[in-house]
Amino acid sequence: MFASLLLSLLACDFNASTKVKGADTGAFIGSDAPDDGASDDDGGPDGTDDTGGEDRPPPEQVDDDGDGYTEESGDCDDDNDAIAPGLDDVCDGIDNDCDEEVDEDAEPDGYEPNDSMDFPLGNLDDSIELVAFLDSEDDVDRFSFVYSDSWVDFDGLSVALRGLDGSVTYKMEIINQETGEEVFEDFNAADEESIEFTLESSWGSDSGQFEVILSSLGGGGCMTEYRLEIVHSDWWK
Repeated sequence: MFASLLLSLLACDFNASTKVKGADTGAFIGSDAPDDGASDDDGGPDGTDDTGGEDRPPPEQVDDDGDGYTEESGDCDDDNDAIAPGLDDVCDGIDNDCDEEVDEDAEPDGYEPNDSMDFPLGNLDDSIELVAFLDSEDDVDRFSFVYSDSWVDFDGLSVALRGLDGSVTYKMEIINQETGEEVFEDFNAADEESIEFTLESSWGSDSGQFEVILSSLGGGGCMTEYRLEIVHSDWWK
């Protein structure tokens, strides 16, 4: 009997009694666990966001208003999609096209930019009338036209700047581009509503290409329009 009991004890597995079924003996519990480099901050340990994405670009490289331009590419108001390089300037006192000029080519002035180059009006067969404005004292409008008369000289030429209200002092110059001669220069007084030039009739032809140069001594703007009238009169008409 004793011998049978002894053999049963010797057959038992004492190692199994020291193990917990299903336990992970490699786990650490509590505040003593080591730091594995992970972080709950948005940036993460390597500067990326917590979703694994890349860093956001600098603000000046982001198109905030969705107009196709960023501050870096020239958008001077990236919170307004009606303001961006290449847009049409409108008469609103705002630099719509981000060229550091305000209202310089807004309607009704479709003749810009012509500060240094003439806007060609072609042959003056009868008359030409246009409406435009000077946006500032730095703005210069230049127009050229071809005037042809006969040797008998029954033709006439007149150029007039009209619609002036005295708020702006204008200067009108007329140059004969073939000879380089300045044939006219004048300013308007505060009480004058126009500046007018008439080519004096004489024997022989006064034909030529003429340039009209308009500038102002301060003032101007798209709300202050002028009217330029150029007339070729003919006794036979």
